[in-house]
Amino acid sequence: MTFYHAFQHWTLCACLAALGMIAAALFAAKVAAPVWVALRRFASLPAIERCIVAVVVCGFVYYGATKQFWYVTYDGGIKAGATANVVTNDTVSIYWQRDTSEGVYVPETATVYIDYRPNTVTNEEWGLLAQTTVGAWGWSGTVQNATNYNYNVWAYYIPPEPVHTNGVWVYKTLKDRREAYALPLRARIEVNGSAIATPKEVRKDDEND
Repeated sequence: MTFYHAFQHWTLCACLAALGMIAAALFAAKVAAPVWVALRRFASLPAIERCIVAVVVCGFVYYGATKQFWYVTYDGGIKAGATANVVTNDTVSIYWQRDTSEGVYVPETATVYIDYRPNTVTNEEWGLLAQTTVGAWGWSGTVQNATNYNYNVWAYYIPPEPVHTNGVWVYKTLKDRREAYALPLRARIEVNGSAIATPKEVRKDDEND
């Protein structure tokens, strides 16, 4: 190695060493120094305050580590099941049960749809992931990057139309504020576009004729 090449080599090493020292000094000034100051302040606190701060910090760390970024919603007469839902990077297990708070029991044969969409959007249409029946009480499947999605689970069931037989009329409407079923005045009841009436009203029409 000639003197010229040796001079270039050692000059380059010296410049790199100087840059490294400058970077270390900047890191110490911008990052290490504030951390050291914070640690010194923490150490100067009374023991009870240090305990409180430690508990709060541990709580935030635990919350950040366990926070889930996916959720499951329910509709159509079903709600979350007694078994917890499980969503990992490649599997989905969702459970449900019938929601009887409105007094309506969705039959076990009714269809349940599991929809999903990315959890980074709120205005995108749901896509169909799977379908089963209410009586299955749950569904499990493989979904790539499953934790990047939200899930909507809903049952599809249309109760049978009200009918009257043997002179008995049965008709249910929405509940009023007193939790009692009420029929608005001058209500017009239709089935398949044709008006229907109670047996009493039918007899009145026959008498008028």
